[in-house]
Amino acid sequence: MSKNNDWSQEKLIQLSGGYWQAFAIHAAIELDLFTLLDSGLKTSKEMAHLASYNQRACEMLLNALCAMDLLVKIDGNFTNTPFASEFLSKNSEAYTGYIIGHHHHLVDSWNNLASVVRTGEPHRSSTSHTNSEIERENFLMGMFNMAFRSRLAPRWVEKINLAKAQSILDLGGGPGTYAIYFCQNNAQMSGTVFDLPTTAPFAEKTIARFNLNDRINFIGGDFTVNDIPGKYDAVWLSHILHGMDEKNCQLVISKAAKALNPNGVFLIHEFILNDEKSGPLFPALFSLNMLVGTTGGQSYSKADLIKMLSNAGISQIEHLTLEDKTPSSVLRGIKI
Repeated sequence: MSKNNDWSQEKLIQLSGGYWQAFAIHAAIELDLFTLLDSGLKTSKEMAHLASYNQRACEMLLNALCAMDLLVKIDGNFTNTPFASEFLSKNSEAYTGYIIGHHHHLVDSWNNLASVVRTGEPHRSSTSHTNSEIERENFLMGMFNMAFRSRLAPRWVEKINLAKAQSILDLGGGPGTYAIYFCQNNAQMSGTVFDLPTTAPFAEKTIARFNLNDRINFIGGDFTVNDIPGKYDAVWLSHILHGMDEKNCQLVISKAAKALNPNGVFLIHEFILNDEKSGPLFPALFSLNMLVGTTGGQSYSKADLIKMLSNAGISQIEHLTLEDKTPSSVLRGIKI
């Protein structure tokens, strides 16, 4: 049973209307307002002229962003707060706009949640299989930046001891985030990212950015259809299983286990539900995100994943968490 007993009518109404603020941020990211304001104070007229906006509408959005403490208004001129410059301007390495753009692309499907519950059919196709370059970039680079800037990837890599592993498979690794960090933290290691061919440009660019071209390679393929080439001392499955039904999860886990050397380490990184599937909150809500956007995808419980791993010949399974209670966690097992 949930221990959250602090509901009130005021909180309920505030939560229900919270999309007003979210959509103001989404629009500002799409219009690139924060990047335009990064060069200094500008009036709404100057902003409208710079980017061909309607001045009246632009000023109303800028005023709302001031009220949200993301902009500052001085004598009719607007500029970013330090926070906005750091996280919402494309000039910053900490730019968070990609994941915000990804959230915006999910809005239509969430707006149809009731219809999905009635029919059981998703409202959108999987983001990883989208034909939209913008959606794909927002998804892949949003995932990379979140893992990179929040130090989620380096914290997991520091926690997981792979000092004896000579090779790692980052299955469905997107831009190669975790392959990069595992290789950086383990000088003896080489890595392989296996993902859809459309992901290759993002992965190759990111791997080159970290000067790891000689240690990390990319193989294009669909792990639900194609066999996984090679043998590895460790396999890492980060946030790919939730996009599939249980049958395909078992298939992919079994394929990855087949590619694992004896005594190799099998690692699953997911938003893992409790065994009742009634929490924690983020994995439970994320399961709804999979409901509206995939055929059969969902968040899985610890018991679900342990059963699949055991079926694939993985044993000595343990559950790893980070100290700050981040919503994701890791299952680690050994192939005997």
